Amino acid sequence: MKRLALAAVAAAALVLSGCSKEGASRFEGNYSYSLGGMLTFSPAGGTSGSIGAGGSSDGSPAVAADDLTAVIKSESGQMDVVTVSGKSGEMLVTLRPLAGGVLVFDAVADGKTLTLKPVSHRISVDFGDGILTGNADMDVEISGTGERYSDMIRFAFTYSGSCTHAGQEYEISASDVTCVAVMND
Repeated sequence: MKRLALAAVAAAALVLSGCSKEGASRFEGNYSYSLGGMLTFSPAGGTSGSIGAGGSSDGSPAVAADDLTAVIKSESGQMDVVTVSGKSGEMLVTLRPLAGGVLVFDAVADGKTLTLKPVSHRISVDFGDGILTGNADMDVEISGTGERYSDMIRFAFTYSGSCTHAGQEYEISASDVTCVAVMND
């Protein structure tokens, strides 16, 4: 009887531990993803291009231009998450958008979090602020973290970089970009 009870407890422990995978095995797989979001830009150096860095002619401080908001063009495609080293949690995350190209992150799985190391990438943003409209291509650095829920991973991407729009240099001051990846069957 004791052996039967011990075997039942051991089987239950195996079943429960399988449901709560952590580290690299938690994230490994092939996914379909979709991403999108917004970036907020502030004038580089905190000054407006119309008055200049030195301020106005009467010696008063320079007037700061309003922040700009830009939309990251929506993107979808396939994502592969593969283990490089299960012991250290090193992984490789590859995003292949339907429109073409590839984005490859070195990543580290630690417990229930997948951390994406920074990578350089060229993106296209849409400035739809009503005053300064138009698209801009820019080079950015992207990093982020992801968490797995059931059959999906939710990534929060962080963008950094700068661009020139309508003659003014802007820096990314905030990013709200989300990527949702659903595991393929």
